Amino acid sequence: CDSRDVGGDLGWIVPGMMVADFDLAAFPAPVGEPTVARTDFGYHVLLVDEHSSLPFNMEPVDLRARIEQGPPLQLIDIREKDELAQSPLLPGFIHLPYEQWQEWLPRLLEGELEAEAGVVQPGEETLFVDHRGGRAERIAQYALQNGAPRARWLRGGINAYAEEADPAVPAYLESAGDCLTCHEH
Repeated sequence: CDSRDVGGDLGWIVPGMMVADFDLAAFPAPVGEPTVARTDFGYHVLLVDEHSSLPFNMEPVDLRARIEQGPPLQLIDIREKDELAQSPLLPGFIHLPYEQWQEWLPRLLEGELEAEAGVVQPGEETLFVDHRGGRAERIAQYALQNGAPRARWLRGGINAYAEEADPAVPAYLESAGDCLTCHEH
């Protein structure tokens, strides 16, 4: 990351964005105290401006509270259309299908993505939601590593939200066991 043109300011970084030796020096460093990191690229003098302790995932009950009380966050549902037909998009969510992530995610990270709710901002807290959490976690991790430090995912996806936080939301696949369609007749 060449930061010379901006006075050395790296902006927000997350673990894994820089080389391991840099991370090992930067993340435990106290705010406002110079720290030195030695990497394969040389020596780096670091000055941490602030830390954030935002967890990477969000619990279903916490999402319900955030929806009801705020503060606001960007809500992006990445399920496919057939999944939405079985359990509809929740109010306040933007739909960006997972199968098209290579098209919309780079635009989101550049601040150039316009959706129904306006421009999606990469620096704002953003929650990705899918059926069970796996795809949303991958998208959030990618966003975190590529300049969206406040990207998160919903633990357990929309099914966990329906089961743990809001029973009015339809859970469209049974969660008993590890199978997807387990019906005996």
